[in-house]
Amino acid sequence: MALNYPKLAATADRLIAQNGKMVTFYRQSQTPADVTKPWRGAGANNDADTLGPVKAVVIPNDELDDKEAMRRGDATGYVAASTFLLGTTPEDMVQIDRMVDNEGYTWHVHGVKIIAPGPIRILYECVLEH
Repeated sequence: MALNYPKLAATADRLIAQNGKMVTFYRQSQTPADVTKPWRGAGANNDADTLGPVKAVVIPNDELDDKEAMRRGDATGYVAASTFLLGTTPEDMVQIDRMVDNEGYTWHVHGVKIIAPGPIRILYECVLEH
């Protein structure tokens, strides 16, 4: 029996829309503010790209031991792939550095997995740290 991937993606969209909160994703610029002193970083306004605001579900990783928590982060965020604009590529999401929720809380994104078991992208899973 073949899976109905559009129906699976619609279910993910519906559940995240009902249970999620608004978040915005940012990717930090890799261009230094002062090219003669690149070790100082990109400067004050260093966001190269912004994705969102979109709905995401954030689940704390409270029940993991210390070694597992180091690898998995403090929380896991799930975002429906269809909530992004049509021109958004998977690479745009994988390069994200930071997530800010609607309450102003900032999470550092330490990895994004694309969940696409078939021809349709269903979810993005983000490893988040405080």
